Amino acid sequence: MGKPYKISMNLIVIRSKNIEKSLEFYKAIGLSFIKEKHGSGPEHYSSTINNLVFEIYPIIDNNKGNNNIRIGFNISSLDDVVNLLSKKGFEIVSEAKNSCWGRRAVMKDYDNYTVELIDKKTKKR
Repeated sequence: MGKPYKISMNLIVIRSKNIEKSLEFYKAIGLSFIKEKHGSGPEHYSSTINNLVFEIYPIIDNNKGNNNIRIGFNISSLDDVVNLLSKKGFEIVSEAKNSCWGRRAVMKDYDNYTVELIDKKTKKR
């Protein structure tokens, strides 16, 4: 094998049965979105986090999405965000607690994707 390459992720696309409801979840954790449409493709929402583009597309026809996907975000004010999402009816899979990665909670978004939220300020040693 040759010289190792540097690699970083630049795009995550999820599909939603109701992109407005999905948008509500991701806005609550601090993402900002713009509405986009490329050529004859569907309208969707796009957020840029550093060099990563995170997009929410509608589920079209029989494309049911893939709920085996797990998404993770580093956020601040984890407890406030989890409380807000819980009040909006989103499922808490794992309550917020301190871990070696930081304060961590796992939730489900509108389309049942597992979303890990971590506040790195509170690391367990």
